[in-house]
Amino acid sequence: MQLIVVGMHRSGTSVLARLLNLMGAYFAPEGLGTGANQENPKGFWERRDVRALNDFVLHGAGCDWNRVSGFNLESLPESLAAEFEKRASEIVLSMDAYRPWLLKEPRLCLLLPLWRRVLEAPVCIHILRHPLEVASSLRTRNQIPIDAGLALWEHYNQNARTAVRDLPCIVVHHRDLMRTPVETASHLLEQLESLGVRRLTMPTKSEIESFIDPRLHRERADKPELGAYSAAPQVKLFEQWAAGMEPCDAYPGLSSKDMAALVAYESLLPPLVVPGTAAQKKNVEAELRAKVAASAQEAGLLKEQLLHAKTLRDTYGQQLRFAQQELHSQREAHAREAANLQKLLIERDKWMQERDRTLECFAQQVRERDRVMEGERARFSEEVSRLKEAAGARERALRGKVDRLDEELSSARAALRKSEEHVHKQAAVIEQFSERSGELVKLTRFYLDARRAEERSAAAARSMETALVQANAGMRKLQEERASLATASASEIQALRKRIEDHEQHSRRERAENELHVVEIARLDGMLAALVGSASWKLTAPLRQVRALLAGRRQAVAEENRSRLDLLRASPWFDAEWYVREHGALIQTGLGPEAHYLLRGAAEGLNPSERFDTRHYLAVNPDVLASGQNPLVHFILHGQAEGRSPVAETGKHDE
Repeated sequence: MQLIVVGMHRSGTSVLARLLNLMGAYFAPEGLGTGANQENPKGFWERRDVRALNDFVLHGAGCDWNRVSGFNLESLPESLAAEFEKRASEIVLSMDAYRPWLLKEPRLCLLLPLWRRVLEAPVCIHILRHPLEVASSLRTRNQIPIDAGLALWEHYNQNARTAVRDLPCIVVHHRDLMRTPVETASHLLEQLESLGVRRLTMPTKSEIESFIDPRLHRERADKPELGAYSAAPQVKLFEQWAAGMEPCDAYPGLSSKDMAALVAYESLLPPLVVPGTAAQKKNVEAELRAKVAASAQEAGLLKEQLLHAKTLRDTYGQQLRFAQQELHSQREAHAREAANLQKLLIERDKWMQERDRTLECFAQQVRERDRVMEGERARFSEEVSRLKEAAGARERALRGKVDRLDEELSSARAALRKSEEHVHKQAAVIEQFSERSGELVKLTRFYLDARRAEERSAAAARSMETALVQANAGMRKLQEERASLATASASEIQALRKRIEDHEQHSRRERAENELHVVEIARLDGMLAALVGSASWKLTAPLRQVRALLAGRRQAVAEENRSRLDLLRASPWFDAEWYVREHGALIQTGLGPEAHYLLRGAAEGLNPSERFDTRHYLAVNPDVLASGQNPLVHFILHGQAEGRSPVAETGKHDE
């Protein structure tokens, strides 16, 4: 997919382009992007060749980015349009190998119909900012009056919306990007994926917040001095767009009032100077021919130097192969040790599984015993209840019998007192009473036996409860032992992981040192080639001296490389976490951050921290550049004590 960022100047197009770049969209090769400056300290994230091509069209029509009152695409000369299409095709062809890629330049609002001729699958992202904020920012930066700035805002955005009307397009609001950058980025990624854009990923929260700084959003629509323009038609148009309302008719152009304000501003500008006259072209051609001749002469010298360099390359190649063999042996040893550790981990896992099975079996046995004891307790409780009920029934029966006997005894005594004449009858009654008294004694003894049986049952119940309490205590002890075994296993796992991490860190350090050896060999190759390029009859003696010097300095070079790594690791001027976070997309080489900066980062102009600017230091210290020293190492060892400046003082800007 081809991502096209459109939006008015000062509307946040640079922030949006950088956000897409963090998601993985390709931007431009090194050195082709417009660098940061005081106007935009976070960078413009636009290609210089695209901007030059857009200016070529505008200047060819006698216009510029802020001189658009008389610009009309339909009246462009055919030769100008043909030349544009040729150059634009070359740019797009060079970028298509890196899809998805992004193209950002505010002039695309006016020139997108021309670019569409060379685009195959464009997806547009239109960023909108409040017109009063844009006009205020243009007044601060370019001294453009507010009414002219509002007219420019309307002209750019209306042309952009007309150009993307029949294309896949996503609208992003500047205020959302400033207030909630992470949520806005997530929503933007979802919309892009719904339009078929692939191979993009969501940046981390720290990556987004380190680039999008709400403090740079200084121009606000609610400034008191902008209150007189709050009812401008551009403000109402912006509110309609923000509410999702679209006009039914095509854009008719600026109103007469806005056009007059824009023409009045343009009339005060100096005459437009367009570079590229015939005389200048002749001078450029002559200069190019001179450069070609010098390049041919230099190529001849380089061929001679190449023969000597090949001999040295073979020698160093043998040394490099020996180092690679040694590295391979070390890697095999590390692999064997890792395999042993893996075996230990497998054995430990098997032991833990066996231990868990044993504990589970024991727990199952305890649960089964608890279930049996619970059944016995229930059965015993039922038996005790039954015995209590039987004893109660028997007690009630005995009491009834005793009551009846008491009644009969009372009757017998009454009969005895009434008449002694019935002696025989009384004797019979007494005999009957004696028999019934013996039965009462038997019933009393049975009642006492039942009470003793009930007491024995209660004692047995208390014994069962005591056994249950002891079983619960044993279960808790088993659970405590299981927890302690799990804690010990976690400690063993942590120790094994620490050993693995130590081995991996040792391997990475050795790889970084080997890379340093290779780079040092390449640097010495360059020195030797430069010496060989001198007068031929003087070559033999310096070459022998350099070879002897190299043979004696190999060990010193290795020690020097290790000391440079240790120097960066201990220095507060090198922030490893910041370096990985800021240049993560450029250093995916397997090297540590310190080694990457020594090997490649300094040569590519990457900064080791926010406190040190690599390109600035080399630019203001040509002696360091000429010596070929690493700029940060030079600053730590010498430049700091000499008072040399590590960074350039820059201002802030609005985006």
